[in-house]
Formats: sequence, structure tokens, C-alpha cells
Amino acid sequence: MGKMQYYTVKDYVELLEKRGMLLENRVEGEEDHVIRNLTYNSKEAGADTMFICKGAAFKMTYLREAVERGAVCYISEKTFDLEQQVPCILVKDIREAMSVLANFFYNRPWENLVVTGIGGTKGKSTSAYYMKAVVDDYMEALGKKESAVISSIDIYDGKSLVESHITTPEAVELQQHLRNALDCGIEYAEMEVSSQALKYHRVDDMRFDAAIFLNISEDHISPIEHEDFEDYFTSKMRMFAKADRAFVNLDADHIERILTYAKDAKEYFTFSTKNPEADFYAYNIRKDGHETLFSVK
Repeated sequence: MGKMQYYTVKDYVELLEKRGMLLENRVEGEEDHVIRNLTYNSKEAGADTMFICKGAAFKMTYLREAVERGAVCYISEKTFDLEQQVPCILVKDIREAMSVLANFFYNRPWENLVVTGIGGTKGKSTSAYYMKAVVDDYMEALGKKESAVISSIDIYDGKSLVESHITTPEAVELQQHLRNALDCGIEYAEMEVSSQALKYHRVDDMRFDAAIFLNISEDHISPIEHEDFEDYFTSKMRMFAKADRAFVNLDADHIERILTYAKDAKEYFTFSTKNPEADFYAYNIRKDGHETLFSVK
């Protein structure tokens, strides 16, 4: 994979217009400016930056700081009355736009990685690290790089290993981590996919080579997460439409309804420790010292 290609402000405007997200274009005089930094963190802004104004708690002081640091333009759902006129791009939904912008800025790195998304109420982190261990053994045998992982515990992208503060990062950080992995010669990535990431468009505009769905139970129901179980459930189900292959735990609660959504994947398979009719049935499960052994058919 070659070096990242950078695009002009005009390219971003045309992309948003093509996707039906553009409300208004106010970038006169900066159309040909090449964007080399995309962020919603004002402290990360600098020359050639496109600054994203997002979040219910957003303050104009953040935008002012970004401009003072050299931001070329900003993207927002509304204009801000600054002391100086700053080029801006107005969009219908900043979170949907942010995902599209992040994918475009980082050149859609997931297209050149094998990405496995893992969803469910419980067990995402454990499953991500089990998957990573299996993939890493395989890659080591081939003399290749270990896989990347994006989890609620930590994030490894080949460039750095950092503690995680959120299950699935915002779209800008997510695509940056995947880009780092690609640039470091990594071929595989395992990542947790939270209901919040699906609801708030963090993984929009990308696909998963494989999506694993573990289980679902009443959790994360609150005014600041999901208003009710239905909102939580339907948010979780959005992962399937983004998957080339889905693998569904046949032992999960609400399985009949889950399977109706699993059909949104290009193809899906089931696994179980209880139902021998599953595509992958694990049986004869037993402990042997520090190991867990089982048979599969």
C-alpha cells in the first residue's frame, strides 16, 4: 500500500454533496487548499487542518483555538460568529459526516486489511483477544506481523500500544488506527464494535470482513446511552449489514429475531455449544490443566 493521498477542500465538499450530506458550502478562496490534518480536538489543530465541530457540549472556544492554531476551515451543523470570517462547510448530521470524512481522509484503510468486528453485550474483549491470539500464531508461522486490536482494554495498531478509554473509538481515531496498522505492514485487525459506535455512526462507511455476534441482554439502558432495550437491540443489529460474513451465537437470547437481521450480511453462519444443528457446534468441552479443549463439527 502506498503513501496516503491528501485531498483539497473542494474534494471534501464534492464528496459530502455526492453523499447528500451537504447543507451549504462557504469555503470561497480555500477550495484548492490541501487538507493534511482532520480532527475535532482543538489542541491537535495546526496548519492545513479541517476542524470538526461535534458534540452536545461543543463550545465556540474550541473552534476559536483551532483557528488560532491554523485550521483552514471547519465542518459543522451551524455557523459560528467568530471575530474573523472562517471558511466552513455545513452538513445535515455532523456524526454521519465525520465518518465519511474520516474514511476519505485516511484513504479507507480497512479495504486493505482483514477486519473482524465483534459485537455483543458481554465477552467482546475476551473474544477479541482470543481471536488475536489465534491470528498472531498463524502470522508468526508465516513470518508476518501480529494483528492489530481495538478493544475496551487497549489499542495496538503497530505504531503504538495505548490504553483504551472507549470501546470503539470515534471515526477519526478509528480510521487513524487502521491506517497506522496498514502503514506498519499489518494484515489483520480485530475490533470490538459497541452499540454506541453503531448508533452514533462511528463505523459508518466501512465494512467488516467478518462480524461475530455473541449475545445480548438488557444493559446500557439510560438517558445518555439507549433510551430502551429496543433502541439498544436495533443499534446492535446494524453491524450485520456491514459484514461480508457474519457468525452468530445460536445460544443467544432473542436468537430468532437476531437471525432475521443476520440475513443483512452477505452470508452468515451459526455457532453453538448446545445446538448440534449449528454450522459450527462445539462439544466435549473440558479442562486440561490451564487449557480448555473441545471438539468442533
